[in-house]
Amino acid sequence: MFDAFKSPEHLNVRNKLFIFIRNQIPILFMGKKWKFKKILLISAVCITAYIIIIFGIYNFNANDPFTKIFRKTISGNTENNSFVIPSLDIKMVKINPGSLIDRNKNKRIFITNIFYISSHEITVGEYKNFPLPFHEKINSNEENKPVTNISWHDAVKFCKLLTAREKESGKLPTGYEYRLPTEAEWEYAAGGGTDGLYYHGTIPERLPLYAVYNTGAATEIMTKKPNSNGLYDTLGNVWEWCYDAKGSNSFFSRINPVNKGKEYDDRAIRGGSAMTNSSNTTLAAQKYISPYTLNNMIGFRIVLAKSL
Repeated sequence: MFDAFKSPEHLNVRNKLFIFIRNQIPILFMGKKWKFKKILLISAVCITAYIIIIFGIYNFNANDPFTKIFRKTISGNTENNSFVIPSLDIKMVKINPGSLIDRNKNKRIFITNIFYISSHEITVGEYKNFPLPFHEKINSNEENKPVTNISWHDAVKFCKLLTAREKESGKLPTGYEYRLPTEAEWEYAAGGGTDGLYYHGTIPERLPLYAVYNTGAATEIMTKKPNSNGLYDTLGNVWEWCYDAKGSNSFFSRINPVNKGKEYDDRAIRGGSAMTNSSNTTLAAQKYISPYTLNNMIGFRIVLAKSL
């Protein structure tokens, strides 16, 4: 059985934070008149670092809220870094806390909470498990393709229905839910630890091994290689709805950032699709569109994470 919060990464993060704090403290003050200002600066830096530690390092060492749930319910389906939702047979992959460079805003973002993300885009067959609308005719041979032509609101309803069902059967801890990933969560998981434009590196010529793009039609899930996190089709095949509304985060909103927005605000889609070319099938590919949009090149994947 795995304990999601006992990962070796927390030691490296903690050490880096302590080094950062130490480097902010001057060895000598520049005269008496600077002393008070230096003390204020040091205090501000220490308080900021302390907040980061509280939100981040504490979570690394906390007890995993899922462990007891899994032991009692789906222990036979768990692996070291993943589990399977029994009712839907969807594999959820664990993503440990860390940081990434926001490729569109060129600033570092911190993810302080462990979350789980579906290894593939939600399929027609999985979507059919709930009383949700299909806005196009679906053929029986398409059940293993990503569900498309559904709005952001349809995708949110899928997550809410799944959350309700899993909670009713006692498989979710308080404060956690299935939902759409935030843009930060999506980009962090899709990147697989790289800061490049592609999760396989910087060579666009290798993209055909990992992504369905420039073909004009989406294919079944998992026909290409996964990224280092074991996620398929985060680039290409279909665009993926994210939770975030269009808007600007505060300069200081670098810890688990999200723009919640209003019901009618434009929402983010990420990753490109079978219709995009190689230059737009990247981890930075991003659009904001109406949450009521129906398009045969837009689908979604889900996360299990703290409620927003």
